Amino acid sequence: MIIGFFLSPGPVFAEDVGLQIEAGPNGVVAGEVITIYVGFESDQSIGTIHADIIYDDERLEYQSGGGNVAQFGQGKGVISDSVNSPSDSRGYEFVFLVKDSGPAEFVVEFSEVISYEQGNYLGGPTESLVLSFDEASETDENQEEKSEEEKGEQGVDDEKALNTLQSFQLFSIYQQISKAEMSILHIGEIPLSVYRTEDLPEDVYLVTARAQEGKPKIYFYDQREGTLQRAAEEEIIVEKEVEVQGQGESRREFLLWPITLLIVLATILILAIVLLEQLLGEAKSNKQRRNHHETKEK
Repeated sequence: MIIGFFLSPGPVFAEDVGLQIEAGPNGVVAGEVITIYVGFESDQSIGTIHADIIYDDERLEYQSGGGNVAQFGQGKGVISDSVNSPSDSRGYEFVFLVKDSGPAEFVVEFSEVISYEQGNYLGGPTESLVLSFDEASETDENQEEKSEEEKGEQGVDDEKALNTLQSFQLFSIYQQISKAEMSILHIGEIPLSVYRTEDLPEDVYLVTARAQEGKPKIYFYDQREGTLQRAAEEEIIVEKEVEVQGQGESRREFLLWPITLLIVLATILILAIVLLEQLLGEAKSNKQRRNHHETKEK
C-alpha cells in the first residue's frame, strides 16, 4: 500500500503567477531605442525567478537593463533573480536598439517561479510580444536636425529648463535596498520597478536614472512634479545579492525531498518485512518445540 501510494500520480500544482510583457514608447522606428518590460506577479511572495528569453536579434540589439540578474546577447536572454525581501511582484526592463524595420518577436519561452516563504513551485508562465517597426522617414530626419539647431541657438540657460524626463533615461531598480518596499510605478507608457521607504514624502520614489552620457545612478523621483534629485550614496543601503541557483539545480532540489522520503520509507518497509519474517520463524520454531515436548510427555 505504501509503495502504491508513492507510485500514484503526484498532485498537480496550479499556476499562481502572472506574466506581463509591455513595450514602449509607441511609434519607434529603425535607429531609435525601445524599452521592453517583463513583469511577474503572484498571490504569494516571490523568492526566485528564472526565465529564458528569445528575441529577434536581426532587428533588436540589446543595450542595457536587468542589472546583474540578466544576461542578453545573440538573440537569447536569461533572468536569474533571487529576492531578499518578500514581494508579490517583480519587474525588469530592457533597452533595445531597433536596427531595422519590420516585425520582431520577444518571447519568454520558459520560466520558473519559486515562493519566498516555503520554497515551493508557484508556476512557469510563458508569453510573447510581436512588435513592428517602420523605417525612419525623411521628415523625421529633418526634424531631428532642426531640433539640434534650435538647441544650439537657445544657449545654456534654455538647456537648463529642459524637462527632466527628456534629459534622463529612467530604469527599474534591481538592487535590494534595505528597509525599502518595492512597487511598480507607471511613468509614461512603461511600468518601472521602484522603491519606497517610510521616511520619503508621498509620491516620492527611488528610481535609477541615467543622463545622456554617464552611468545609471539612484535618484529621488517626485511623481507629482516629474523631477529628479540625486540621492546620496551613503543614504542608500544596498543589500548583498544572494547567489542564484541555476534552473536545473533548483528543479533537482524541488524534486529531491519526495524521492528521499520514498527511499527512507521503502527501507523501513524492507526492514519491517525482514523483522516480521524473523519473528514468524521464531514463533514457528517455538511451536514446533512445544509440540515435540508434549509428544514426548504422552
